[in-house]
This record gives sequence, C-alpha cells and structure tokens, in this order.
Amino acid sequence: EAKQDVRFELRREAGLIALRGSYEGGRGVGYVTFTPNREFAGVMEQQTNESISDRELFSYAVLDVSEAFVKEMQALGFAGLTLADARKLRIHGVTSDYVREIRAAGLGGADLEDVVQLRIHGVTAEYARQMRALAPETTLDAHDIKQLRIHGVTPAYVKEMRDAGLGDNLGEIRQLRIHGVTTDYAREMRALAGSETLDAGEIR
Repeated sequence: EAKQDVRFELRREAGLIALRGSYEGGRGVGYVTFTPNREFAGVMEQQTNESISDRELFSYAVLDVSEAFVKEMQALGFAGLTLADARKLRIHGVTSDYVREIRAAGLGGADLEDVVQLRIHGVTAEYARQMRALAPETTLDAHDIKQLRIHGVTPAYVKEMRDAGLGDNLGEIRQLRIHGVTTDYAREMRALAGSETLDAGEIR
C-alpha cells in the first residue's frame, strides 16, 4: 500500500485542531497542533469569571464546549455553571434535551451533579416515568431513580415481585434485586414455609 499524506482540521469555538501525518501499511504517524482562540477565551472568562489556559482551551475544543452550550445550560437553571461543569456535561453526553426530558419525567429537582449521575448510569426519561408510575404514593427523587437503575431494577422485575406477593415498596424490591432474588426462588421459599407468610425481608 502506497504511503499517503493525511491532513485533517477540526474547527471549534475554542480553537483549531490540525492533524498532519502519513499512512502506510496499515499504520499512521503524525502530529497534532492546536491554535487557541483567545477571543473565545475572553468571552468565556468574562461570562464565568474564570481564567482559561491554552491547555484548557484544547480540552474544550476536543469536547466542543461552546459559548452557546454554556449559555443554554445556564438558561436551564444551572446559573453557576463553570467551564469545568460544561466539560463534565460534554464528557458524559448530557444535552439540553436530556435535561428537559428528565425534568419532564418528574425529576425537576435534579441539580447538575444529579443529571450527570443519571446520564452516567443510563437513566432515560422513560425509565424515570415508569418507575415513578409504579410508586405513585412515593416521591422518587433523582437519587432513588439512580439507585434503582444501578441495581438493575426494571418495571418487569417490579411486576414479577408484586405478582409473587412481595415488595409493595420499591426500596424493598431493590433489596431483593441486590440479593439476586427471582420470582421462582420467592415462590419456592413460600411453598416451603407452608402456611407461614414470608415477607420481602425474610425471602432475601
């Protein structure tokens, strides 16, 4: 395979990332240069009262932290948003749409760290709605929803446990899931107990 020169540029508000190199025999070598946009830095420094180094500008360019993104997140209620916060949101794929969807699902009290944790653990707005609907008498906040998701509690599992006569409380069902309790196991234990009624705590 003939040697090929490779050039690529990525233009972002924080600066220009340029890649120069060559590709031959399935391997590539080259170097990266970064031209910081100090005008962007000035705007962000004024907006966030932070001092921004060229190294930080490079990370913002890689993650596409833009003035519009910062303003959008601030408008969503994260008034004290820092550039480090914006970078964290970008790293974990938090978008303005995700924030709106999570809030519409009943998690309006979620702060920035809550939103990041929900995104990290794969909580969708649909999952939040389903779990809240399964516990209408309980106010589930972002922490509660995150814990249910972390431990693999699904709407189907909740239904199975309730059909087996266990876990009206989602906290109890989460404990059952943590300890690996299945509906078959629960039914077997109850059958062995005969007339004695076993609750969720005794089953697990």
